[in-house]
Parts: sequence; structure tokens; C-alpha cells
Amino acid sequence: EDTQQRVASRSNHTRTLKVSYAEPPFLQEGQLRMQPRAEDTQQTKELSVEIPASESSHDSSAQRLHALDKLTLHAQRTSMMDSLLLDSYGKDPGSLGLTAKTMSYALLSSAPVVNYFRVRWWRQSSAVVAIIYSALYIAGVAIRDPVSQGMVPAYQYYRFTNLEHRNSSLGSPSSPGIAEFGLERVGQMRGSAGGSLQGMGPLCLASDARGSLTVEGATITLSLADKPERMFDSWYIVTLGGEGTEGLDAVRFKLEASDDPSFEEATVIGASSHTYHTTKLVMLFDMPAPIPLERLSMYVVNARLPAWVLWIDTLVWCSQMAGYTIVVTFAIAGRPERTYPSILASFFVQFVVNFLASFVYLSHELSTEPSDLPFDWSHTRAHSVYFFVIGLSSANIVFILKYAQKDFELGFLVHGISILAVSAYGDFVCFGPQMPLMGKRSDVALAFGHLFIGLYIAFQKVRLAVEAARGITPGKAKYDEVWSNVMQEQAEAVQRLQTVVGEMQMDILAAQSLKVPRQRNRQDRELVNQPRRLSIIQMTRRGSRVADESMDGGDASQPSSRRASLVTVDPASEDTLGSELNLSAQEPPPLPHRRASLVSWSSSFSLFGQAPPVLPRGGRSLNYLEQNVLQSDRMVLAFRNACAGRSVQFGRPVDSLDQLHAQAFFVHDLFLDYVGNLGMQHGGKFKLKAPAGQFAKEPQPAFAVWDGSGDPRNRFAIGGIKSAKSFVEKLDTAYVCDVSKLLDMVRETLYFDSVTDLESCLRAIQCDSQVEVVQVKSTMDDTTRKLWAGMRFVKLNLRLSGNEEAQELAVDTHICELVLTLTDIGRVQTRQMGKAYRQWRKCKRTTERMQRLAQHLSKVACLFCPAWKIEPVSRDEENAGISPSGRLNAHTGFSWLEPPSEATVGRNLPSSPVRRNLSSLELSKDNEGAAMSPGAGVPGRVLSSGLYISNPSVFHHVRRTQTAEKGIETGNPTSWGVRLSSEVQELIKGLSHLSTLGVLHFDDRRWKTSSDYARADASSFSSVFFSMRPVTAVGYRWQTQVTLFVLGCYYALVVFSSVSRREMQYKPWGSYKHFRLETMRTRDKKEGGEITGPGVSDFNVLGHTRCSSEGMLGDFDPEAAHLTFSGPVGSSFLVSYPESRSMTGWYIKTGAGEGSEPLDPAYFNVWATNDNVVVGDGSCALALGREEGRWWERGGASETEWCGAKWSRVGSPHYVASTSWNVAEHPLKFVEVEIDLPTERGLLQTFHLLMDYRLYYGIYFLPALCYCVGGLMGALSGIVSVHFPDFQGTHIWCGFSFGLAFVSHFVSACVAFSIGNNILGYKALGFATTASILSGVCLYQGWWFLPIVFLAGIQAIASWTAISLWLWHSPLGGGFSFAGLYIFTFAVGVTSMRVFSIWKSRHLLKHDQDMYDNLWAKLLEGEDSRSCIDHLEKVVRMIGLEGNNYCRQHQRLRADKLPPAIRAGYIAQSASHPPLNPLFWDLGCWFLPGRLDPNSKVSSINQLYAGAAIANLLIVERLKVWAEESGGMFLLERNGDGSGERFVKWSDAKDNPALRSQVQWTRMKRHGRAIEKLLRSYHHEPDRLLDISRNCVIFDNMVDLTNCIGKIATDESVRIERLKNRLSPSYNSDETAGYRDMCINLRVVNKQAETLGAEIHMCEVQLVLRKFAELKTNEGHRRYVIARNRRGV
Repeated sequence: EDTQQRVASRSNHTRTLKVSYAEPPFLQEGQLRMQPRAEDTQQTKELSVEIPASESSHDSSAQRLHALDKLTLHAQRTSMMDSLLLDSYGKDPGSLGLTAKTMSYALLSSAPVVNYFRVRWWRQSSAVVAIIYSALYIAGVAIRDPVSQGMVPAYQYYRFTNLEHRNSSLGSPSSPGIAEFGLERVGQMRGSAGGSLQGMGPLCLASDARGSLTVEGATITLSLADKPERMFDSWYIVTLGGEGTEGLDAVRFKLEASDDPSFEEATVIGASSHTYHTTKLVMLFDMPAPIPLERLSMYVVNARLPAWVLWIDTLVWCSQMAGYTIVVTFAIAGRPERTYPSILASFFVQFVVNFLASFVYLSHELSTEPSDLPFDWSHTRAHSVYFFVIGLSSANIVFILKYAQKDFELGFLVHGISILAVSAYGDFVCFGPQMPLMGKRSDVALAFGHLFIGLYIAFQKVRLAVEAARGITPGKAKYDEVWSNVMQEQAEAVQRLQTVVGEMQMDILAAQSLKVPRQRNRQDRELVNQPRRLSIIQMTRRGSRVADESMDGGDASQPSSRRASLVTVDPASEDTLGSELNLSAQEPPPLPHRRASLVSWSSSFSLFGQAPPVLPRGGRSLNYLEQNVLQSDRMVLAFRNACAGRSVQFGRPVDSLDQLHAQAFFVHDLFLDYVGNLGMQHGGKFKLKAPAGQFAKEPQPAFAVWDGSGDPRNRFAIGGIKSAKSFVEKLDTAYVCDVSKLLDMVRETLYFDSVTDLESCLRAIQCDSQVEVVQVKSTMDDTTRKLWAGMRFVKLNLRLSGNEEAQELAVDTHICELVLTLTDIGRVQTRQMGKAYRQWRKCKRTTERMQRLAQHLSKVACLFCPAWKIEPVSRDEENAGISPSGRLNAHTGFSWLEPPSEATVGRNLPSSPVRRNLSSLELSKDNEGAAMSPGAGVPGRVLSSGLYISNPSVFHHVRRTQTAEKGIETGNPTSWGVRLSSEVQELIKGLSHLSTLGVLHFDDRRWKTSSDYARADASSFSSVFFSMRPVTAVGYRWQTQVTLFVLGCYYALVVFSSVSRREMQYKPWGSYKHFRLETMRTRDKKEGGEITGPGVSDFNVLGHTRCSSEGMLGDFDPEAAHLTFSGPVGSSFLVSYPESRSMTGWYIKTGAGEGSEPLDPAYFNVWATNDNVVVGDGSCALALGREEGRWWERGGASETEWCGAKWSRVGSPHYVASTSWNVAEHPLKFVEVEIDLPTERGLLQTFHLLMDYRLYYGIYFLPALCYCVGGLMGALSGIVSVHFPDFQGTHIWCGFSFGLAFVSHFVSACVAFSIGNNILGYKALGFATTASILSGVCLYQGWWFLPIVFLAGIQAIASWTAISLWLWHSPLGGGFSFAGLYIFTFAVGVTSMRVFSIWKSRHLLKHDQDMYDNLWAKLLEGEDSRSCIDHLEKVVRMIGLEGNNYCRQHQRLRADKLPPAIRAGYIAQSASHPPLNPLFWDLGCWFLPGRLDPNSKVSSINQLYAGAAIANLLIVERLKVWAEESGGMFLLERNGDGSGERFVKWSDAKDNPALRSQVQWTRMKRHGRAIEKLLRSYHHEPDRLLDISRNCVIFDNMVDLTNCIGKIATDESVRIERLKNRLSPSYNSDETAGYRDMCINLRVVNKQAETLGAEIHMCEVQLVLRKFAELKTNEGHRRYVIARNRRGV
């Protein structure tokens, strides 16, 4: 009755709605019945309701024009902007001006790690902290106490004190318990000269550590003559002699040192046992040493830090600092988006490194007996635990950053606490309870740093939450006051409202398998079940990736269940008007194939046929969009299936902002109409816009009902589409860039005067088959909530899934947001309240997460103390009205799972969707032409008779169908007066579908994949190397795979060879009786016969102990026991033994006499022989031949004759590792480089034939291992990545292998220079330079790849040649540079193959070029034709654009980038032009029509193809005009047998439908060819693609062709940008294999192009003579393609 009165008061023009319904018996025997009884459906009644016609009397033409405007504006979006522009903003919000400048923004965002580094002071502070921490660590290493590293400092006096005898029953020690003790040094003595640093020596008795021993009680003191200059490496003791003295051995002792003989200020430098805490020495005086029982045996106390421990510590620290440095570098460089993956990678590396360190320590502890070691290793368990916990904590940070980034401060807190805990544990184990946290101070500082960061962030979050809570307090008080009044007046209505909310939530839970609603794509069942091939680009029906038919692909998306609509439409009915709707509670059949309405296609090529579209292989009919934009059968089939109105399954979530915005752009008007109709039916109101001039003081909000007339945007404050900054900020702050969670891109708000009206509106939505509600949130109840701002509303997220127009526009899956609230609540709202609420919403997410964490912790705590239980806090605003278990809350007054109370039984409750019992709904067809508006019955209300109308949306459907079913009429202009042809309209409709389906950017994705993997390049093998991705592309060729495999195997052999050669270096070399040191050059530059003596005072070889006789410990070397001769002989020093002996090096002593420094050897050789040596009077040493050649020529020989014996060279001052494959040769190769010995007289210097392990492995082993892995994995990647695109390409493996080799060489060079070995330093530096060049050229490929490789080969050869000249004084003294020679040969070979391929391609086209050249020669022979050619040249020169090579695809000029003075003028001029897409203004892009920006080039291939598709249609219309006026012809489709005319004049065909239908228009450039050109010739610059839209006009003679050029030049609809006159005698026809034409690049600049944004697109028109066109054949084109591939162009 109320509804009829409301309708009667609105209008007198009515229509009759007849509703047949049943009295639904809701309850039976106290139980709720979910299914109706059979007898219930037969008891029907009828009600007639008058519906006014004036409320929705929109003008049909206005609706059609509005739809065409939408399509036109969207066409601007596709042709003028990158197809992935919004996605780029979503990934980098800073590019949209959303750079976080405050910590509050970063703290409350969903990606806080990235946003923190967008804050300037945070970046600077992080950089300062990283620098300070690194400096402190490096300084700590540099100034580290040598005692803490196990070294023995240099003092003059050393005292050994016995603390305990082996036999402890003897009481306090009264004797030292040792026979003697001494000091050792590696290599006996190391000087500062390069020669004394050659090789690695063992521990030997230091020559400057000899002194007197004094025994006093339990101590023994070593007194040195002078204080040593250098520290010692270790010390030793010798046990007592004599039988039965074992019990007196000292087992606990200490060593002290001082420069004062009284030891008043002594330093403890040694103990009986020791251990290490990280890298700090810990002396253990209470632990006995394992002193041997053998008498007069030696026990060495070596407390030096083991090398592997130092390497572990260095590796752990470097992994930390490298990660921090990379993160800070990205932040300072303005790339904060890369900080997040860098931090993840950094902590993951720390996790791996720490776990490896823990494993190494643990395995060492388990595999070593304590008695085997000179110190206690039982403490290594502390190190194992330390590194294990740190690794586990690092993994915890990775987990939190990956899956809970918003709370990442918890990871830092846990990490800091973990470091402190394990540091305290290690200190307790090593130092005892008296010294907690006194071990590694850097770890403690790092722990406090992590704790400070975590606590600071947590404190700031709490502070912001408190401030936000205070901010919403005033608003909450206002809301509570309003709501208390509502509850007093409308409590019963609120209860009914909550009942409806509960029913809707139960329906959603029952129908949806997903708990969280998402924006999802549509997916067709047939596409899912079709067999698929692996492709580069993945595709779903409405996914964001599309498969191309020429490439293999797959789809892993699975459809999700859809909400079941209980109100279904009979599939047999094509029109719902007047049809009988079958209403039942059974599972509905699929939706029918609906007839196109708003966006209907013309009957000539409709995409929306009733039957599923099938693409036949032969004679298929494709429309313009399918032929020129989609181009592949698979994409066309997918597109047709997606556009067809079949039932929908939901596929993968939407992952593109551009797709989501396109859907919002088209669905907004439909949604606004729907919301407006709801308002008209149920008294819903919109908020009025504030009057102008009242913004100084915020006015009182006013509300009104939209009556359906006019544009509501002009009067009401419509929600509309969310702005770009708003949704990008929301993605950044709330959704972690998950686009599918944006459910409010389109949102509106309705205000109601009463809860009853709001309830009726909600009932109508509940029963409307056109919409699908996916989420309901309600706060309109009497429940007291925590963490709540106080606003009462009902929020619905819904899809227009049953709306025909939404289905046709492919936006029926888009979720919109509708908020229903009361006008009383809206009146108290202010801007300040809205601002405070938005800030609170950000803080609330953090607070809720903290409370949920507290709940989880309380559950754990309850296991130990039940009193600590924390009650859960429900998320009221998100789950109001429903309990976590799925049960309706008590305040709703109804429960599905419990029998209703008597009060509930007595009330006529409206039926839920699963209990509808209306049998039919019939609409009379009176006043067929009048537009209808809902009003009668007011669906959702409980009338006095108990009637409940379950399908109110039929009214909306009727109105929309009548106004929009006719579609867009052909030739209708836009609202700004621009007429578009039917072909253009159909094209822009198709482009809109591509956008809303999320496949418009398919070419951009394909191009990105192709540019990254370069798999689409079919060039010849040599030509690929001149493309932009040569290494990646060539990695898929079998030739490269075989080559890389062979190289990998070769370097695998090198790796094994280097290991075996290293083992040979540890073994003594040779077995000789006589050894001779021959001085070849002295310090004063004398050589040959000028040298009279060896210049050394002593010389001998080193044995297996590697120590000299003076530094030998323990037993004397038995091989050196008896010398038969030792002394100088001429320029040599000879040593002879009675029996053969091996050698591991030698030692010398400088001259003993004063002033003998000039006679010191600057270069010498060590020779050995087993032949008998006859020295005699020494004359043999002065034999002839010493003056022949320079010293390096004589010294470089491997064998020589001297004193009747044949000598072999076994040593020289410097050497490098041998790379010979002959394992019988010496593993070292000697070089001819001078040495600078110390000037101190009588100084001992040792030379060891054992290379430093760091240099050997860094220069020879690790690089070969890198090359081996790089070669094998590079070959494998070329095979595997074809089927697994995510597998890294060849360029990655090769680049990283060269990069790691560079690191190894460079670090080795630094180590070599630091220890004075300049020879290996420069050698490693040369290798590092080559490796760095090859690494860079492999990773950053380009057309310059081959020249750089050529230079790398030259550099390798040049550097090795320079080193050979330095070391051996000959370019080939060190052999060939095989690496450099291979690289150089490779570059020259590829270049030669390239030249050969070019020659072959020219030879292949020789026949075609001869035909074209002969034809051109005949044309030049005729005087008439020659004059026409000359006239053509004059015309071209008059136009003045010939030879203009700079021609690019540019963007429109943006006024917002111009200076303010110029900007105003341009904007004023653009007022007369058609309007722009609202998105442009939203983004601040004020595009100026018709003006190009020379500094902004097009970078999107999809943008180019969209613009080309539009411009191509427009240019064809102009081509027809030009051809008609100048006698031009077009190509005809020939018969199957090839007979018939090939060309027809347009003047003959335009009025002949049969001929006109046979005209073969040139298709747009294929996608594959466009990508091919970008890869081969255009340096990955899409703006150079000028011929995507290309057309051809053919002429009988030069006169007609010249006339056509004139027509084009004078046509105001186009603008010529460039002319290529290939019909000029001066043109070199070799460039086009003899083919000639006139090529024109132009733009269409008429109103249609400007309206659609295509006036900036460059097209190509070719004017061809008929004789040249007749010579073009399919066979000739195939030869041209083959030649083009060979040349790689």
C-alpha cells in the first residue's frame, strides 16, 4: 500500500505489472524448511501494481551517443598511452608523485621496506650507519691486538712459568719442567724485499730469536741480545731428558714477555691451552696441554688463528656488508623498489653462509680428537650454536619479509635478541659468567642496531595508532549520538536489517569457495579443456597474458566456483520482456546467449553469434580487428570465446591496473544507473555538491533523490572512478600491490532517511538476478565494538553479472562497491572526520595484526597458565553480523543453525534467496514505447499481505533494454560532432574488449619476453651476433651449445690438472748430488764476464723440513748431515752431497763484508746435476761463453754445461705456475725478473718452491672452475629454457661465470700486491681485465657485442704479450695466450661468416635484381619516361622532405611540461578540440591535439598497433580519394588457379560491389616481423617502427604517380613527414635488390584521427609502378625473406 501511494504521487503515466506469488509457509513444526513443498507452489495470488513511466524517460539517442563517446575516449587511451602505464605506476608509485616523505606513510603501508627508503633522512641515516659499521669493523681488524690473533709479540725477554707438573701429587712446581723453549717464525725470517716473500715456508726457528736461557725456580727466562724487529708466529718447548722425568713435565704453564728483565710490567702472551671465540684468542690456563711422553721431544704451541676460521669470519662479515651496501646503494641511487629484493637476498645469503659455517665447525668438532690438537676445540660447539642460531634468525627475517612484510620489525627484534643470546652463550662458555657480552663487540653492536630498528618502528606504530584513535574520538561521539537516536526510534527495523545481512552472508559463504573476494578474469570452459602448447606468453580467457599461435604456451589457472543465482532465465527465451521467469530453489542452468545491446556488432561480422565461434582452416572470415591486431588463430578463437555471452567461470585474479581501470571506465555508468534506480525505488539519495563560494566554511551536507533526468555528475557528489593517485596509494599502503584486492575502483554511496528504506533496498539487491553480491559488511547494529571509528553503514561488493550490457562490454566480472547509510549519519560527516577515519583505517590494520599476534601468543601461554587467555577481538567492520564459525551473531535475531524463537515465528520474515517461492512474474505490454521505472511493490518490503517480490531488477532490465538494445547506429556522431564510420566504430569496440579482457597489452608482454630471450630471431648464425641480444639468441643454436659444452669439458680437465699440480708442489722436487747458485746479474748492473763472484756468503738447499740448518727444529736433516763441498766457484756457489737428495727450496745469506752491497745478485739461477763435477782450479767456471748474449738469454735456458757436467735449472728468484699438460714437468715455471735483496749484511733469506695457496687457487683453480660451470650450464640453458622460460638464459650463465672469474682474479691480484708478489699481481690483473670485459658484454649485450669481443681478444693478447716481454724478455717466452687467441679467432670467424652471409643473400636475389634493373633501364631509355622521372624529382624537391632520415613515432605534446606562459596559450587553443580521456587529466597529462613531442617517443608496441589500426582505416579512406583522382589501382584477390586481373582502378571498382569486395587491402605488419626488426635493426626502439600501417597504390605510368603525390601533398587531412624517392636515377638499388617505388611516411590529421588520438601515428604509403608490381611474385618474396634472414635485417 505504501508503495502504491508513492508511485501514484510520482506520475500519472503508468504501466501494469502483474505479479503471481505464493504464500510461503516459512515454518513447519518449529523447524525451518529450506525447500518449498510441491503444494506450496500451487497456491498463488495475483497483485497488479502501477509503475510510472516518467522516472526513467531517458533519450535513447543520448544513451547511444554517450556509449560512442565512451568508446572514443577509450580509443584515445589505447592509441596515446602505454598499455601498461598504470601498472608501471603501481610498481613505482614515486613516478606518480607518491614518494613517501614521512615515516608515517611508510610505517602504515603494505610495503614498508621500500617506502622507508623513499624517506630522505632514513636513506641518509642508513648510509651513515653502514659506513660507520664498516669503518669500525675494518679498523678493528687493522688495529687488532696481535696477541688476540695468536701471534707472539716482539720483546727482548721471555719467561716460561710452570704452573703444574704432570704428576700433580708433587705439589707446587719447583722447576720449569722443560729442557728449553724458543720462538719460531714462518720461513725463518721475512724481509721487505720481493725475493724473500716468494713461496710459502713452514715454521722454523727464528734466526733472531737465539739467546741465553736462565732457570730460576719454576721459571726459565730467554734473554735476546736485541729486541727483534718483527713478531714471531709461534713458540715451542722441549721436554726433559732422562729416564723417569715424565712426572716432572710441565702440563699447565704460561709464557710472559717484557722489555724489562725484572718482568715488573709483563704481558702474558701464551698459555698451556687456548681456544677462539669467533676470531679472538682465549687463553686457558686451567686446562693442561697434551705434552708428549717422549724425552727431549718438541711440543709446538701454535696459537695462530687457523686460515679456515679467518675465511669463515671474513665470509660472514662480507655477506652482511655486501647486502647492506647494495641496499643502501639502491636507496641513494633513487631505486627504492629494488631495496626489498636486495634485503631478501642479503638475509638469505646470510642464512646460507651461517648454516655452512655452523656445519664446518660442527664437522670439525666431531671429526677431531682433543688430544690431536694443541689447544682445546671443545668450545667449537659454541661456534656451531652461534652460527646456527644466526642463520635461523636470518631465515626468520626472510620469512617475515616475504609473507608478513607489514610486521617486519618483528624479524629485526628476533634477530637482535638471537644475536645477543648466542653471543652471551658463547661468552659464557669461553670466558665464564664474569664476562658476558665481552667477546666480539661488533656482533653486540649489530644486535643492538637490529633491536633499535625494531623497537623504533614498533614505537612509531603505537604512537601513530594512539594519535589516530584520538583523531576519530570526536567523530565517533557524533556517530554514537546519531545512532542512539536511531536505535530508540527504529530498533525493530535494525533487527530486520541485520536479518537480511545475515542471510546474504550465509548465501555468500555457501556459494563461494574463496573467503576473500577478488577481482577476477573470466574464463571459458572450452578454453580450459582445449589442448595447449607451451608458449612464451601465457593466456587465460580473460587473463592478462595471451598466447600466440606460433609459440608454445600453457595456462595453470583453475576456475573457481561462481555464486549460484536462484532466479534463472529460461534459455529458450531470447528476450526477457513478457517471458515467464522460472523461480525455483534448484540449481540454475547456465545463462543464455544474450543478444547484443549497447555494443552490438554489425551483422556482417558479429562476434556474438548464438553458436560458439569456430575458426575453419580454409576460407575463414575474420574481421578487421582479428586480421590486423590479433593476427593469430589462437588469439582470435580466445577473443571470440571470451566475447561470446556464454556462462562464465572465474579464472585467475586480475593482475593489471590498466585492465582494472578499463573495466571501471566502462562499468561505471552501468553501475551508476543501477544505483540510481535503486535510489528511485527505495528512497535512496545522493549527496548534493556544495554550492560555489562556500568552501571557506564547510557547509551542511544536503541530500536529494535523483529523478533520472540529466547527468547526476552535475548535481551530486558522485563517487565515480577512484583516481589514479588514490588507487596506486591504496595498492602501495594496503594491498602489497595485489591489484585483485581493489574492490572499490567504482564506488557509490546511497543515503536513506530510515532504516526501513535501507532494508528494502538491501532486499531488492538480495533478490536481484542481475547482480551478484560477493561481500557484505554491516556495522548497523547495537553491538559495542573495539577498534572502530563509529560510522554505521552497510557496504556491499557486487558484480553486474546478469546485466546484458556489462556482459557485452566484458565487465560483468568487475566488482563494484556500494555503501548504504543514513542521511542522519551523512549530515554529521565532515572533511576532518573523513581524514581522521582514513588515517585510523591505516593504523587499524597494524593494531589488528598486533592483537592477532597477541592472541596466538596467549594460546601458547595458556598451555602453561590458563589465566593468561586473551579474548579474541572480532573484526566488526569486516564481519559484522556473522560469527567466525559461520553462525549468525545473536544480535541479528536469527540463526540458520538453531530453531527460531516464538517471536521469530510470529513475524512474517521475508524469504531468503534459497527459499523463494514465487511461481511467476508477468509484465503487461501496455504502453510498449514508454520507458518504465520501478516503483510498485517496492521489492524487499513486507507488505500487509505477506507478499515479497523476489526479482525487482526486471524493471531496471526493461528500461535498459529498451533504451540500449538498438546499439550504436552507423554514422552517428559523437557528442562533440565527429562522425565515425561503422568500421571505425567496430574497431574501437574491439579495442575496448581487449582492454576489459586484459589482453590489450599482449604484444608488449610478448616483446618483453622476446627481447629478454631473443628466441624469435630467425637470422643466420653469424647475423645473430649483430642483433641486440646476440648471446641470448645464439644460445638456442646447436653450434653454440656444442661449443660451450666442449669448452666446459676442457676447463673441467684444467680444474683436475690444477689440483694434481698443486699436490706436486707439496712434494720435494728432484734428486740431485750437486747444486749450484749462479749469479747472472749483480746489483750494480754487471753481467757475464764482469761478475767475479756469486755475491752471497752462504747457499744451500732446503729439505723436507723446509728450514735451514740454523732454523731446523728437532732432529737435524739427515740428508744435509754431510757436505762434501760448499763454497764459491767463480760466479757460482757450489754445494755437493755424497748421495742424491731432494729439495723444496734454498736459502742464501747476503755478503758478509762491508761495502759488498753492489755485488749482491740481482738475478741468479739454481742448477742441479748428478754428473761428476770437476772444478779443479776453478778455470772451468771462467770458460768461454759467459759473454755471449744478455743475462736473460743465458739465464733462461733450461740446461747448461759447466765444469764437465750437464746442469738442469731447478730454481730462480721468481716463478709462476706451469700450465703444461705434461705432469712430468716441474709444476712451476721460472721467469727472468730481477730481485732486490736487502742491504743488511749476512742476512738469511729463504726461497720455497711452494706457491701461496691463495694465489694459486685464486688465479688458476677458481677461474677455471667458473668457466667450466659457465660453459656447461650455458649449453644446458639453451636446451632447457626453450621448455622452461624461467630458466636463466645463456647470457646469464656466461656473464656470471666471467664475473666470478673476474672477482677471483682481482682479489688474487690485490693479495699478490699486498705481499709484494708483483709478478702474479700483474698477471692476475690482466686476466681480470679480460674477464670483466667478457662479463659485461655477455650481461649487457647489444649491437656492439662483436666489436667489444674483438677488443677483448686484442686486450688479452696484448696483456699477455706485455707480461711475456717483462717476465721472459720475449713476446712468446711464456707461450701463446690461448684465451686471447680463441677470443680473437672467434670474432674474426663470425665476421667472416657475416660477410659470407651477406654475399650469399645478394647472390640469392641476383636474378630478381637483374629483372628490376632491366626494367628500370628500359624506363630510362624512353624520353617521355625520363622526363616524367625528372619531373617527379622536381616535385619531390619542392615538397622538401626527401632524405629526412629522422622520423620517429612520437607522443603528443604535453602542456603540463611546458613553461607556464606557453602552457596557458596552448590550453586555450585546445579548448576547441575534442575532449580528452578523463584518465589523462587524472594523471596530469594535458595532451595537446595535433602536436608532437620530439623528446617523448613511443615505447609500447600495443600502443603503436592500436594507433596504427585506427590510422589505417582512416588512411584507406583517403587512399580511395587519391586513387580515384589520379587513376590509382589496388590489388585484387585472384582466383584459385591464379587467373584473372591482378589490379583494378578504384574509379571502376567503387560503384561495383563485386569488384569492391575483391579489393585486397594491405594488412598491418605482422607481430613477428615487427619484433624481428626491433631485435635486428632498430636497437630495441619501438618508435622506429613506421610501417605498421602500410598501404600501396599502383599506377600505370609516372604521370599518374606524380599527380597522386601532388594530391597527397595538398590534402589537408594528412601531413607528410618523409619521402623516399626510390624512383630517382641517383638511388642505389642494391639496398632493395633492384626494387623501386615512392615511399611516403605521413600522418592523418583530420578530426576523426584527432578525436581518436591517432593523428600522431606515422603511416607508410607506397606508390608503385604497375610494371614493378607485376614482377613481384610469391616465390620472389620467399627468396627475399631467406636473404633477409641471412643478412639479419
